[in-house]
Amino acid sequence: MFDLVSVSAVGIVGSMATLLMVVAMLYMVWLALGDETHQPSPDTGNEPEPVDE
Repeated sequence: MFDLVSVSAVGIVGSMATLLMVVAMLYMVWLALGDETHQPSPDTGNEPEPVDE
């Protein structure tokens, strides 16, 4: 009887750990998308380069 209980407990703990890891990864992706790091840089291709004198 105790073997069945411990296997069920291990399954529940493993499922909870997996769920928490997935939630943590989604939270980190959400934080990264809100950061300015992933925004495109402005296109300055039409401006002439500055002339060094």
